[in-house]
Amino acid sequence: MTVFLITCAAMPGLHHDDRHLLVALRPRGATVAPVVWEDRHVDWGAAALCVTRSVWDYAYRRQEFLTTMEWIASETTLWNSLPLRRWNTHKRYLCDLAPVERPNRAHPGPSRRAPAELSSVVESLGWSTVVIKAAVGQ
Repeated sequence: MTVFLITCAAMPGLHHDDRHLLVALRPRGATVAPVVWEDRHVDWGAAALCVTRSVWDYAYRRQEFLTTMEWIASETTLWNSLPLRRWNTHKRYLCDLAPVERPNRAHPGPSRRAPAELSSVVESLGWSTVVIKAAVGQ
């Protein structure tokens, strides 16, 4: 069985933690190779299974990444699944998890209402802890 461990161009040989998976699968008869998701020359259908691992640069090109994942899923079995990839590449997934307060979102631009001061929002909601994250990012 051929398994591709999908990584990013910054880590073409995999993150050191992901090498444990590579080492564990080979003695079990698998042909395992790290493959960069942006590489347009990869024959994704040559793998029986593709596992997303160190794809940390997806946030800079989320739509391109998801389009590539769609292509891979059409050619072979993709772990983690395409629906899961779509779900967890945007931080709105945090709204699905408990106990996470539904976020107040900042909407920059002239057509949106003026953003409130963070301290006012925190005080009005009675929060003691605030986490600020980009919607797409690591």
